[in-house]
Amino acid sequence: MDKTSTFDPAAELTAAAQSRDGSHTGTQLARQVRAGQALRVRRGVYVDPEQWIEAMPWHRYQIAVAATALATDPIFCRETALLLHQVPLVRTPRGVLARTTRMNGTGRVPAPSLTGPLGAEEFRRLYRQQHPTMSDFPANRLRSVPTQLLYPPLSGGLSRPAALEGVRQGSLPLHEVRIEPAHRLRVRGPGAYRVEPLELALIDTVSRMPFAEAVVALDWIKANREVHLQPWLRYLSSGTKRGRWERAWDFATPHSESPGESRSRALMDELGFVIPAQQSVIETDSGAFRVDFCWAEDRVIGEFDGRVKYFDEATLNGKDPKEVLYQEKQREDALRRAGWIVIRWTWAMLNAPAGFAAYLKKAGVSLLR
Repeated sequence: MDKTSTFDPAAELTAAAQSRDGSHTGTQLARQVRAGQALRVRRGVYVDPEQWIEAMPWHRYQIAVAATALATDPIFCRETALLLHQVPLVRTPRGVLARTTRMNGTGRVPAPSLTGPLGAEEFRRLYRQQHPTMSDFPANRLRSVPTQLLYPPLSGGLSRPAALEGVRQGSLPLHEVRIEPAHRLRVRGPGAYRVEPLELALIDTVSRMPFAEAVVALDWIKANREVHLQPWLRYLSSGTKRGRWERAWDFATPHSESPGESRSRALMDELGFVIPAQQSVIETDSGAFRVDFCWAEDRVIGEFDGRVKYFDEATLNGKDPKEVLYQEKQREDALRRAGWIVIRWTWAMLNAPAGFAAYLKKAGVSLLR
């Protein structure tokens, strides 16, 4: 993936249940954990160790969300809700975010130990014995993902006790807008999740995000969703939140074709560079090519180089990655012959802003005056 995550869990979860003979499958599943043959993601919810261990961090997070839905059926909110609405995020949330139903019921709720009574090292030892041909894995992959419980949002004089009662009853009164119950989205996993509406999740989350992360989410929204935000703007409960929201929303564009492009443009703005045109078509002696970024006055073309372009089967569309790389080189040579400077960057460069700024300056990209 392009260093971003959307909701797409691939693991099969098993929930403990009462058997017809009166026994409980939880006993057998707990025995499998002690034998290194299962992991407990949430109380009564288990997953095959290989599916968890081999998953990327954002997939392990998605498994934890699905397990939480199976275990407690909460109302998911903020970043977790955005993922369920398929909105890409730059970084994996540190916990599964859901609404509390109780006063003084907020805070971090640790997940049960993935390895049950076993320590991580003992589990690894048992697992390696059963899978001698598999490569070893670090113990930090056996860390559980906690749940973070949050109060429901307030607006327009709605009291916290009333909001909590709305969560308990399954319909949160929002003046003329109601959640009855919280919208359900069907995704792979337990079947249905209770999740706050997209507009509320956006307002409540983006107003708390760093600017570049907010732009990644809102660029995608402007390109892929029709949203009706006016009734929800009342949840911007402070001038700071309103200012963050307005800056990110006004800056967002539907023209970014990947989260990497969105984050690049936001970082350029934060570093004080002229914002380039996007998806410009450049004529060359080998034909016309569309480019990610174009600074026409500087005669500089910028391309975000994500791994997806060369490794994702859907993006490759049956082409050999080597052929794609060769075509990219031919394209780039044609652009240079047409008098353009062509520069490329990756996620690693975006994660080092000072180095990225120096790279743009060396290429001749203008700063705002």
